[in-house]
Amino acid sequence: GGSSGEPLRFVTDSEREASAQACKLRARAWWGLHPGHRETDLWGSPIETGRQDLARRVAQGVLGYQLLSAFRLNEETMGGFRARLAGGRADFIYGYPSAMATYARFLEARGEDLADVGLRVAITTAETLLPQDDAVIRRIFACPVANEYGCRDGALIAHAGPDGHMRL
Repeated sequence: GGSSGEPLRFVTDSEREASAQACKLRARAWWGLHPGHRETDLWGSPIETGRQDLARRVAQGVLGYQLLSAFRLNEETMGGFRARLAGGRADFIYGYPSAMATYARFLEARGEDLADVGLRVAITTAETLLPQDDAVIRRIFACPVANEYGCRDGALIAHAGPDGHMRL
């Protein structure tokens, strides 16, 4: 990603991208998630957050996808997250465990949870899922947590199933 120097460039093709997408769809199917379920990402990668052109926003709306910025976690922004999740707008949430835990602790301090939202699962990725973060996310989001392991250049490597075991 360039955090330790000059970013590397990786060449890919449609066959590799299709394989990566198939792995992701298979892992999500273990949780009862299929294309058409509404995804909310609590994310902060410039690759995704920088691509907010009109065509992308329209496609995201049609596909039921939305992005909540993990870079702006303050009382004002987190106070607006619930409205973006409620009313069937999110079937699952995907993102950094630290950002999800920060939001969960924010809700907990206000005496709130997301039980009424009806999230099927919270999928964590990109960081280590700490036991205390796992616990607060489960409790406040009122859903199971599935940990994902992968990297942008290697795609999905392992994903937790409903039994809690990581599968390659």
